[in-house]
Amino acid sequence: MPIRSATIELVPVTEGPPSTVHVFVTIDGERARVKVPRVVAGTARDDGRTIEHVVRAELFDFGARGLVVVVKHAWRARGLEGRRGLEQSVWASRDGRSWASVDALEPGGTPIAWAEAGAGSL
Repeated sequence: MPIRSATIELVPVTEGPPSTVHVFVTIDGERARVKVPRVVAGTARDDGRTIEHVVRAELFDFGARGLVVVVKHAWRARGLEGRRGLEQSVWASRDGRSWASVDALEPGGTPIAWAEAGAGSL
């Protein structure tokens, strides 16, 4: 059955560490959380340094094979050149409600939604 509407959201967590976000996907009105490990967006302090975090989540439609969410998390230490990183995790679902981690994004999906939060952009 084709998807009529799809959105992806990065929602700030109200309890727990500051700047943490949850990833939610809504497919044809049904909202589900993609339970990715702790994701930080925005500016955080670590050992007296300021760390800038940005998160981008992208939703891909693979037709009969299901949906895939790619979560990219980039960070850099302000004032410390060369101190930066990029992590990526990939999550797949057949029904848009239950999500499981997979090794990599396969080619062929159609991008249908994205969201970005944090300090800067990817």
